[in-house]
Amino acid sequence: MDKPLEKPTVLIVDDIEINREILHEILCGDYDTIKASNGREAIKAVVANEKINCILLDLMMPDISGFDVMEILRSSGHIPRIPVIIITANSDDANEIKGLKMGAVDFLGKPFNPDVVLCRVAAQVELNLYRHKLEELVDRKTQRILNMRDSMLEIMANIIEHRHIESGQHVKRTKVMAERLFELLRDSGKFAEQFHNVKIEDAVKAVPLHDIGKIGIPDNVLLKPGRLTPEEFEIIKQHTVIGNGIITELEELYKDEGSDAKKYEDYIRYCREICLFHHERWDGNGYPHRLKGNEIPLTARVMSIVDVYDALTSKRVYKPAMTHEEAMAEIVKNAGTQFDPEMIRIFDENNEDFDEIFKSYSDPELENQVQL
Repeated sequence: MDKPLEKPTVLIVDDIEINREILHEILCGDYDTIKASNGREAIKAVVANEKINCILLDLMMPDISGFDVMEILRSSGHIPRIPVIIITANSDDANEIKGLKMGAVDFLGKPFNPDVVLCRVAAQVELNLYRHKLEELVDRKTQRILNMRDSMLEIMANIIEHRHIESGQHVKRTKVMAERLFELLRDSGKFAEQFHNVKIEDAVKAVPLHDIGKIGIPDNVLLKPGRLTPEEFEIIKQHTVIGNGIITELEELYKDEGSDAKKYEDYIRYCREICLFHHERWDGNGYPHRLKGNEIPLTARVMSIVDVYDALTSKRVYKPAMTHEEAMAEIVKNAGTQFDPEMIRIFDENNEDFDEIFKSYSDPELENQVQL
């Protein structure tokens, strides 16, 4: 049996009961109605009900007038999202002009003509429903485009990791590990002030781009199986600066979103922080800017820990993999020098989580390839 279609909802606001009942009788066949006897009730009804498709609003009410209600709804963003039809016995042009300037879409005079009421309400409700449908379509399309963009960036990060003879799973593992560590730090309460400006979802999306600058490092340096010379290491260190340049280009791309560009500011900031600063050290001996302690953004400190843990526990053509226990011992040993000591304490207390993530995203194909 088909589910009955929901009727559109109309809010009727009038301090005179007979007016509310007349309008209800006119509309109840085609609409669900909510009745409010004053401005305060009307505002509460709008806040409590997201499905109101039209408001019939009396102007002359005690305490809070119809104009006051409109001003409150306009400042809260409900106007113009919900069309407002003013109902009044006063046909004064000044009131009509004021109402229209405040966002009203139409007027209904008293006494009510049922046919006129139905026609005008129907027109506004239809426009409102059509607008909501368009907004939903735009939101879905926008989300699809953003998902495609995120996927393309992650694919590009995977390509870079494969060029470095590392597993494509490295990107996935560090992303999941970073998300888990962000959650643990947030829930600990120890980083509350620093988390004030961190949106975990956007920060996690930025993680795959941490080594994007390696695309600009020559193969003879990037793929060298043995120990790097001091000169070669200086070249490798440039991947953070190169990556920052790529993020700047990405920022220009997002600026093309026009008025929506502000939505991506946090994401771009996290990309820059993680890409540029994930090789900084807590003691100030990292690169490229020798930042120290809390000068290093929280996002980069998190990336540094999970990146090193994954590197230590992963097998490469130039080194064997450490066990989870060996890697944890090495990381804990460097708390307060390479890593934020409080972060390492929390990381260590929950170390089984990261062992489990590593195993869940292992790459047996790479293991087989390396052993050949």
